[in-house]
Amino acid sequence: MRVPYPISVLLLFSVIMLSCETDSPAEAILNPILTQLVPNSGEIGTELAVLFTGSNLLNASLTSLDTTLSITVVENSDVSLSTIFTISPYAIGSDLDIIVTTTGGSDTVSFNLTPPNISSLAWSTIADLPTQRCCMIVEAVNEKIYAIGGADSIGIVSLLEIYDPPSNSWSTGPDMSEAIIGATSTVIDSKIYIAGGNDINNKSLNSLYVFDPSENTWTTLTNMPTARFGSGAAAYGDRMYVFGGFIGNDTSFEIIVTDLLEMYDATQQIWTTLASIPEAAGGVSATNYGGKIYSIGGSGKQGVPSSTYYYDINNNNWSSTTEMPTDRHWNASGDIDISRREPKT
Repeated sequence: MRVPYPISVLLLFSVIMLSCETDSPAEAILNPILTQLVPNSGEIGTELAVLFTGSNLLNASLTSLDTTLSITVVENSDVSLSTIFTISPYAIGSDLDIIVTTTGGSDTVSFNLTPPNISSLAWSTIADLPTQRCCMIVEAVNEKIYAIGGADSIGIVSLLEIYDPPSNSWSTGPDMSEAIIGATSTVIDSKIYIAGGNDINNKSLNSLYVFDPSENTWTTLTNMPTARFGSGAAAYGDRMYVFGGFIGNDTSFEIIVTDLLEMYDATQQIWTTLASIPEAAGGVSATNYGGKIYSIGGSGKQGVPSSTYYYDINNNNWSSTTEMPTDRHWNASGDIDISRREPKT
């Protein structure tokens, strides 16, 4: 028997409707939603625990476009993200966007970087240096402090004495091959590099030595092109930058102040002359901060300046920056790694 056309259409439509009713509806993929971030700010150079709360956060990832902030997800659920923020000491205080991303989309929350709190820093008295002396080299390597050369009450010395902070005690290491005063130094690959200085005859030196604490040995390296003392030095990667200083000799008391910058490549073991510092000075202090070499204070042709300059390694040029409040020379300088403090909870 033939079914009339209208009835056939009706039967087909009914079958389609029944088929649709048996299928499960597709689950909607929901966007992540952030409702709270605790804390919502952090101190530059620290590591701290941070908790995100909201919804649809399961399997979410967190990112920041600012590379000075590192984010580690510790625990994750649909309603929370427990994380550790590591903020570089080279970060600049500002609001950062933290982006949470899932397969459903993304949401953004602001996190504020605050300047480091240095109000709790204070001076403490520790064990005395075994040998009273001045004008020595002092460097830190692998949790120990090394005091090298300088002058005691009798004359210039070649001593190496080592301070161990955990035990608050000093020990003696091998002497340098010659007595030196007014040298400059830096650390490369956990080794102490010492350049220039004056010898016991008041002659400026161009020598370069390296001390390896792991081997407890001294090695003589390629001489610096220019003999001098009272220079500044800092390291960047495997290179040592030596700038400024005084040039003296053993036949007169005439001292010449220099503006030279010479760089030693520890891998290739060669010296290269680079852009001179704008103001010739000796007795300067130096440090590497944020990938720039800073020269602070010193004394030059115009007396004792309060000048501060920094050297841009990538562009081989110097720039002046804010002057030190107090004019001085033969001062010490350094940067404090506050990122090694315990995480805040």
